[in-house]
Formats: sequence, structure tokens, C-alpha cells
Amino acid sequence: MNEYKVTWKLYKSWATENMLKGPRLVMMIIWCVFALACLAMVYVSWPKLHLFYLALALFCIYRAFFHNFVVSKAQYRRMAQAYGTQDWVRRITFEEDGISLTEGNFSYKYAYTEIKEIREKGNKIWLFAANKTVLRLYRDAFVEGTDWEKCKAILDEMI
Repeated sequence: MNEYKVTWKLYKSWATENMLKGPRLVMMIIWCVFALACLAMVYVSWPKLHLFYLALALFCIYRAFFHNFVVSKAQYRRMAQAYGTQDWVRRITFEEDGISLTEGNFSYKYAYTEIKEIREKGNKIWLFAANKTVLRLYRDAFVEGTDWEKCKAILDEMI
């Protein structure tokens, strides 16, 4: 079993991680390019439009770097409200018939065949499922006499 407390700090690290890959990274780059273009327009445009382009550049910077955190904070608050606590415990249990994810009053079961990819980096482990969800595990969060190597052996056998 992998068990850890989900806090805003941890949730924010997940948001940062997601922001720096795939389509979100592309959009961040596009917003940065728009911001630079707007800042360039401040210098070449008619003086009455300077404020407009400056405001547009600030909006692009907000979208590139801060919008994802605002949305993530709102999601975190909704989840905390649904679970009835500011921080909650997430348990990922490796059972004979699948993997169970439990947090607060929410529970979900993954079949081992749903896991399509495993990635490891330092203390972090990601299990990518076929439905595009990700189970995040941490090497130091295994409890009850088990560890990642035992769970990985089970996954390699079941996948």
C-alpha cells in the first residue's frame, strides 16, 4: 500500500508538473510569444495604444504562468470541501484483482491491464492508465511491510 497526505503544496507540485508537459507547455509558450509581441507593440504603436498593449501583455503573462495555479487552487478547494478536510490521505492499494485508489469518501478501482506505462524518477513513480489518468506513487510512502520493488514485481507479472 502506498499512502500519503495530499496537501496544497503537493497538489501545486502536480499542477507545475502538468504545466510543463504536453499541450499545456505548448500553450504556455504560445502565451509567452503573444506577451512578447504585445510588449513589442508598446514600442511601435501609437502612444494612445500603449496601455492597451501593456494590459494585453500582462494578461498573456497571467495565462502563461498563473492561470493553471488559480484553476488548481479552485479544484483543490472543491476536493477539500467534498472530503470535509483541508488535507486528506490518499491510499493506493495493490490487491489480487487490481489497484484501488481511495481518498476521502472517493474510491476507484483499476484493473492491472489498464496500466499502460510505468515511469520512475527519484522518489516519484507514475502509473499511466489507458483512460489517460495517472496514479502517483512515492517510494517513501509505502506502508505495511511492502516497498516499490515488490509492487513493481506484481505489476510486471499482471500487466
